[in-house]
Amino acid sequence: MARRVKTREELQEELDDLKAENQELQEENEELQGQLETIADIVAPADEEEEESEED
Repeated sequence: MARRVKTREELQEELDDLKAENQELQEENEELQGQLETIADIVAPADEEEEESEED
């Protein structure tokens, strides 16, 4: 069974699609990193309070 070879145009279209998907994923990653930082800022002070309470 012969394997179909993609044309240059098909490969370029696939590459463009993957680049666009990569850009979207990078933006989503940045957004999620920001959310994680916000959560860490909220949680970190709670951890410090717990440590102080345990030392008393």
